[in-house]
Amino acid sequence: MKNLISKIFLSIAVGGMLVSNTYADQLSKQEVVAEINRSASVENYPSIVQNLNQGVPVETQYFVDQTGVPYDLEGVPSNFTTSPQPNVFVGYSTAEMIKVTLEEAQLVIDGERLNHYLDSMEFVKEISGNNGTEVLARTVLNRAKDIIDLTLPIVGYNYDMLRGFYNLFLKESYVLSAAYLNNRIGIQGYLSSSFNTSVSEYIETYSMADFSFQYAQMLLKYSQSLTTESSQAIILSRLLSYIVWDLNLDLRRRSPGILQTLSDIYRLQRTQVYRAPLMNIENDLEPTQAQVARLRSRIQMILDRMAQRIPGIAGLGNR
Repeated sequence: MKNLISKIFLSIAVGGMLVSNTYADQLSKQEVVAEINRSASVENYPSIVQNLNQGVPVETQYFVDQTGVPYDLEGVPSNFTTSPQPNVFVGYSTAEMIKVTLEEAQLVIDGERLNHYLDSMEFVKEISGNNGTEVLARTVLNRAKDIIDLTLPIVGYNYDMLRGFYNLFLKESYVLSAAYLNNRIGIQGYLSSSFNTSVSEYIETYSMADFSFQYAQMLLKYSQSLTTESSQAIILSRLLSYIVWDLNLDLRRRSPGILQTLSDIYRLQRTQVYRAPLMNIENDLEPTQAQVARLRSRIQMILDRMAQRIPGIAGLGNR
């Protein structure tokens, strides 16, 4: 029955319900898989497919204009329309709002902490707005929300474990978001010539490929904590679409290392290793542990190769 799990969540005691402000209660398993398939493939990026393995020179002066992307969709493969307007009357900086959110979470009862994190997320993103130097902080939070929206309909019935997983995952997402804020990283691939030149003081050698690798490693680790093979498979599949999204925004997106990584993802998405778990979910069947393990191993192999091929990622590879 469509939305069965989401409806059951509405009856949970302790704080009323597990979560109230995600889109998960609007999604069936089939819709979750459709969303994964819609946004996952390298084929959705024609410029990448066209240049795969062609050895096109790196465009060192290339800047991807991301100024039209709404701040609450940055970093999440999506079709966007208009950007929400930030609340200019909020008296906190982005970093202060994250700090307050984490402090207040310690005073909230366990059953309400998930909603606290999700509600506060909207305030953080409103305060940050479209600040070009805070794009990675917003991306981390947007992806945390995206993961919850996609996994909540299929995670299972162990409510205490689910609540614990989501609370920990969101807490770590806030901590990671704050880390990118504190480092004042202005990601080059997101900067547009329309930005004030003062932003240039924040540009560092950190790239979208660096961010993509580190975020994928975190997500790969957390995916093992979920209670069902279905939810793990969804996270692993979404992880690949995040990598494609990020590498398409890296200044070196036509370098051999990035093209080879995208080629690896492109090939994996055409194998049964990738397709079989999603087909099971779409047909209301649970993927096997072996299927999920094979998918996880292939993704780890892609990340290992990525670290070797792309200069400077996570302190690895050739500089």
